[in-house]
Amino acid sequence: MKYLFIDTNNFMACALLTELDHTPQTIGHLIDLLRKDQAKLILPEIVEIEFFREVELELLKKKKSIESFKSLLGSIFPTHLMPDKAQFIKYVRQIYSKINASSQAAKANIELLFNLNSVIKIPLSYEIFIRAYRRALSRQKPSKSTYCPECGEIKHRFDDDCMVFESILSMKDELENNELIFCSANKKHFALHNKKQDKHFLHPDLAASFSQKTEVRYYIKLADALKAEFKKDINREEKAKINKYFEIQQKAFQLNDLMAQLRDEANLIASSPLHGIAKQAAESSAGIAEMLKRTTEGSLTEMFRRSRIDPIGDAIRAATTASWLIGQRQIADDLSKLIIGWGESVKKIAITGSKKNEGKNKKK
Repeated sequence: MKYLFIDTNNFMACALLTELDHTPQTIGHLIDLLRKDQAKLILPEIVEIEFFREVELELLKKKKSIESFKSLLGSIFPTHLMPDKAQFIKYVRQIYSKINASSQAAKANIELLFNLNSVIKIPLSYEIFIRAYRRALSRQKPSKSTYCPECGEIKHRFDDDCMVFESILSMKDELENNELIFCSANKKHFALHNKKQDKHFLHPDLAASFSQKTEVRYYIKLADALKAEFKKDINREEKAKINKYFEIQQKAFQLNDLMAQLRDEANLIASSPLHGIAKQAAESSAGIAEMLKRTTEGSLTEMFRRSRIDPIGDAIRAATTASWLIGQRQIADDLSKLIIGWGESVKKIAITGSKKNEGKNKKK
């Protein structure tokens, strides 16, 4: 019989769509396996508590982040780029909407999963608590090291992972002559990487706790475990949905990068000699200042106006290709023309003044 242990982080990935191929449908496959008695799920109470607590906290964090991000966008985007700001906010809202819908569906599936007959629930007990504390004191995996600034010592602290492992270990007799599929994204504290095989295994210190008659296999991602052990995969439609979500998320990140790039460009121009010349010209004439402003804004606006089909992708490509450089050269040419024109005007004034002085001298 195959016994599955799935850590909180993988349930969270299915609920919040933080990993490819991890969706509510992934939990659906797991439910199907357990109903058909193809596997049993080991469920420490601490994992159940962590999941329902953390998923709500993460949703609340994301909602607050979106509200603060909208305020930030209001200060970053100039008036003439308002359509792009609206597009960016639309992407961010789509991301949150997808996460929220997925989390509700995943929570419903996981509640159903946790109450199946093939789920072995391990309540948090006094004995598990004491063994987990002893594990941390002994500096055994999966306890974490912390530096104490007061005493200058490295201490191993007692935490949820120690209780999770001791909960699983309480079943070691039942696991004899069976397979344990250990699935956790916390590879730093639960696993060891074999470079030759390019594969992770349950850390030897932890594996040694089980009988040699128990075959233990380690997976970082639940989706990988389901494919390798049970040939279960999400269907094409679900993959299309999750891929679309990741595309939207990526576009939001790209536009954020673009805005940072534009700010860097603006800072670079502000520190360049060209900006100094333009500033002098602008200070000399309000009319020239207005022309400079329209020229600069017009170039940026045009860059975004050209990208109506995919305003983010095209803008990013424009920022890294010749069109962006052409826009910069155009601004530089316009500035040069204005400065030359200003210089010619000054010369004319000087010549006119000189001729007037000559005329006055002749009269005298």
